[in-house]
Amino acid sequence: MLTARVRFQVLQSLGMSRRALWGLVVAQAIGVVGIGVGIGSLLAGGLLFLQAKWGWVRLDPESYLLERVPVYWEGLPFVYVGIGAVLLAILMGVWVAPSALEAETRLSETVS
Repeated sequence: MLTARVRFQVLQSLGMSRRALWGLVVAQAIGVVGIGVGIGSLLAGGLLFLQAKWGWVRLDPESYLLERVPVYWEGLPFVYVGIGAVLLAILMGVWVAPSALEAETRLSETVS
């Protein structure tokens, strides 16, 4: 957290406004979570495709009356999880930003 405060102090001393710093924190949160959601969705979709195509996860037909785990393709849960994760990132970014921006020490004390 100290490095983030030093970075924010440097940006403030270079003339960046507090509103722009808030935007920076929230944009970074959205970017990181967005990349995670994208990679997770691709991985989950790939695993579902592999199961639908080759059926690697097998079941006991006598117990389950099915030979393999069926795959039902629905995109809406992926969308809901992605939107929920991004909204949570925005909420956490807005919640963490004030503590990151409220630096008690001055930049000259921190650097020296």
